[in-house]
Amino acid sequence: MLDFISRIVVPNFLFYYLVLLHTLVIKIGEYPHGDNTIQVRIYLWTDELPKDIDKKTAWSSGTLALKANKSRGIRSCEIKFNNENEFLEKVNEILQSNDIKLMNYPDHEHVKLK
Repeated sequence: MLDFISRIVVPNFLFYYLVLLHTLVIKIGEYPHGDNTIQVRIYLWTDELPKDIDKKTAWSSGTLALKANKSRGIRSCEIKFNNENEFLEKVNEILQSNDIKLMNYPDHEHVKLK
C-alpha cells in the first residue's frame, strides 16, 4: 500500500506517520474496496519551491481530505496543516469531525497488513 512512497521524496516525518496510519487507506487513484474503507487524501504543496530543487520535493504543509462514505455516514471535509508538527493533530481532528474512532487490530493472522 505504501510502496508509492519509496518512489517519491517526502519528509521523514510523513513516511513514519503514513506507516502509523495503517488502519486508514491513503487514497491514490481508485481503491477497490469502496465502502469497506475510510479514505483520506494527503495533498502536499509544491508551489514556489526553489528552482534548483528536485521535482519530487514538496513543502511540509498541505491539506488532508476525508472522502464521503454514505454507507458509513461520513461527510467529506478538508483540513489544512502547516508543518509536520501539526500533521497527526490534524489527522485526529479530521477523523473526530466525523466521529471516526481508530482501534488496533487484534493479533490475528487474517488481519495482518502486508
